[in-house]
Amino acid sequence: MTLDQKIQIWVAVGTWVAGLATLAAVIVALYLARKVEKVKLKVHAALVELVMGDGSPPQKHLSISVTNLGERPVTINSAGWAVGKGKNRKLAIQVVGAVPSNQYPIELTYGEKANFMVSR
Repeated sequence: MTLDQKIQIWVAVGTWVAGLATLAAVIVALYLARKVEKVKLKVHAALVELVMGDGSPPQKHLSISVTNLGERPVTINSAGWAVGKGKNRKLAIQVVGAVPSNQYPIELTYGEKANFMVSR
């Protein structure tokens, strides 16, 4: 094997290595781009009793708290429930109206929290 043939083999090997490195860089870039796009919300629902302090009896409410854990800002337009599966699935939108509640729509950036209270 001559020196010229050895150089041609190493040029081909270098081309293949560069191609594989480029493919790996594209895959990592797409993975990171898709990871940032995801919306991550932490939602917690609980039944609470509010005592107003004016002598009135405690009021029972449904409290829904939403925290944005993703990097994308999120706008919340409504809160609701889904019951059932497939064609039998029913949806219900909750109307918020209690005093200590955030109102729709609300935009949450990373780490922000919104609380919604649903009256009985």
